[in-house]
Amino acid sequence: MRILMATMSFDIGGAETHILELCRELCRLGHEVTVVSKGGVFVDALTKSGIRHVTAPLHKKDPLSLLKSRRIIEGVIREEKPRVIHSHARIASMITCDLAKKYDIPFVTTFHYTFDPVWYLKMLTRTGERMLAVSEDLKQYLIDVYGREADKIGVTVNGIDIDQFDGTVSDNPLPAMGEGDKIVCVTRMDGPVAHHAFRLTEAMPKIVAAHPNARLILIGGGDVLGDLKALAEKTDTQISGGHIFVLGPRSDIAKILPQADVFVGVSRAAMEAMACRKPVVLTGAQGHLGIYTPEHAFDPTLREIGWERSLPVTIGDRVWIGGSVTILGGVTIGSDTIIGAGSVVTHDIPAGVIAVGNPCRVLREISEEDKRTHAPQDL
Repeated sequence: MRILMATMSFDIGGAETHILELCRELCRLGHEVTVVSKGGVFVDALTKSGIRHVTAPLHKKDPLSLLKSRRIIEGVIREEKPRVIHSHARIASMITCDLAKKYDIPFVTTFHYTFDPVWYLKMLTRTGERMLAVSEDLKQYLIDVYGREADKIGVTVNGIDIDQFDGTVSDNPLPAMGEGDKIVCVTRMDGPVAHHAFRLTEAMPKIVAAHPNARLILIGGGDVLGDLKALAEKTDTQISGGHIFVLGPRSDIAKILPQADVFVGVSRAAMEAMACRKPVVLTGAQGHLGIYTPEHAFDPTLREIGWERSLPVTIGDRVWIGGSVTILGGVTIGSDTIIGAGSVVTHDIPAGVIAVGNPCRVLREISEEDKRTHAPQDL
């Protein structure tokens, strides 16, 4: 079966990786897939997998670019006569939705993120044979906010190739940066999605003051990459240089993650780091994790002059930390413990327990029954 995929770009990103893996699997199953996007570093991986790529300015919203993209996609439809059109981005969805109606082709759209319910997105949720979400939470969001019927929404989760992301250290693709603790952040450098990359860069003077050999490695491409490079250069100069490295978009993430001592980020890249058995600090506008090491003075005159001290936070192995958790300085959380969503951790939590609340308190030890109940049925 011939399938036409449309998305904004094929630069590094969780959605782009999801589409790449989906296309590869469809080809393995015997389908013919063509992808239309503005291009990017993943295009080479597409073509090596036998997937055709067609370039169109689907990242631009001006009228001329929209008309050009429509003309290109319509040309592909006339040439290849796809049996299904599958879209993965807002501009691409608007264009392909209309063309699918014109040529009477089944239309499917995947939502990778939450978006404000503007009129054209509401229209898209009411169009086509099927909507797909990349998580059960996103499916529920589409039901609650957009009013879409549950039986019209499928879920295709962001699966991770654990053979590729197994944490094995092979050749090191990173530039020379000397010995030190490597903080790796992989994200799309687009608008608010990249906010944690900017915050990490701004925090590096304090991080280096506490850990002189720390290295920050920022990976990803997008509209604000230039701004991030400028901030990184300015900040790195302030701390004598050699601490911040902006690598831009890369397609060798599976080789880079094993070099990390800690990963900071969100979404699919965070799951890839987990698969590599790396400590992960999750960030994001929703479901954030706050780790606060500074301690302020009680004397207001000392606060006025900016005095503070930093207390370490220690987190054991295999700890699960729910969304919107706050951890204060000086706290140690033992291995295998679960911290419930929304908790404020103000004191040490032992290993192997479930702890929740504000302030966070131990609810009970994790029992063998817990482990059996909350596990896949086929294990």
